[in-house]
Amino acid sequence: MAPILYLDYDGILHPADVRVTKAEPLCPKVYERGQPTEHPLFEHAPLLARLLEPFPDVRVSLSTSWVRALGYG
Repeated sequence: MAPILYLDYDGILHPADVRVTKAEPLCPKVYERGQPTEHPLFEHAPLLARLLEPFPDVRVSLSTSWVRALGYG
């Protein structure tokens, strides 16, 4: 059986404070000190990909609370 790495988007692939607003419900933004920023989402995805290169059998299961706002689609 292949190993599984369980990760949350927030705090792993980008900073932890990510929110959607009623004004932009399909546009999650990174917040710092309560204010929205232009910080990119998923900024650490390339790093994660590089770290996992030596382990091609690892499967990744991503968890996110975003599904409540954005759905599974």
